Amino acid sequence: MGFRRHRDRWRACGALALIWPWWVISCVDAWAVDFAFDVQPLLARHCYACHGEDLQEGGLRLDRKEAALAGGKSGPAIRPGDGAGSRLVQFVAGVNEKQIVMPTEGERLSADEIGVLRAWIDAGAAWPETSVAKSKAADHWAFKRPQRPGIPATKNDAWVRNPIDAFVAAKLGEQKIAPAPEADRRTLIRRLSLDLTGLPPSAEDVARFVADPAADSYDRLVDRMLDSPHFGERWARHWLDLARYADSSGYEFDAPRSV
Repeated sequence: MGFRRHRDRWRACGALALIWPWWVISCVDAWAVDFAFDVQPLLARHCYACHGEDLQEGGLRLDRKEAALAGGKSGPAIRPGDGAGSRLVQFVAGVNEKQIVMPTEGERLSADEIGVLRAWIDAGAAWPETSVAKSKAADHWAFKRPQRPGIPATKNDAWVRNPIDAFVAAKLGEQKIAPAPEADRRTLIRRLSLDLTGLPPSAEDVARFVADPAADSYDRLVDRMLDSPHFGERWARHWLDLARYADSSGYEFDAPRSV
């Protein structure tokens, strides 16, 4: 590939660049540079720690094509066709107005690697759409397409009333644990009310549920509690916590505040 084929030429190019700091000599003839093989591993090794998925110092991100070509707070870092005028090359070589050599910590780019970047940018900075840095988020369950599992077979079919029960029964069977007996109706309505609304049921609601013999009485009770404003109040508080909502400023300045 490009790096192996032109190693000696890049080494000479990088050496000239260090001797003649403002890149007046054009030592690149736009030879083939493979982004995925030559450039992307270089960026990952030296640049992603400060300009990658987790951190974008100076507003610059180099692990995504659109972000890299857009540049950061100081303007474009990559000028396709103009390696000498690209801030990325200038800063990794230490030939910039601030006389800073990037990266400031860790292993710096060798003359060979600087030549790779210069050659790639001079050739137009080709960045195939298929060359996408692997994201840490890609392995997170929230970014994976849900796959509906098959309903497991159970030995206690009489206990199973819906598909969720089947999964519970299968896991209990693996642990050789018998299902707990069904709770009485007073306990059921109390558990349900505390879970969904955070409040105990009223005496009237308990009496109504206990006296209701209909097969769908529990389902109707669930629907009624889901329609209750108290259900929204209970579960909205988790989002209010994330938004750091409070009726007062807190800490030593604990005065009321309006939001």
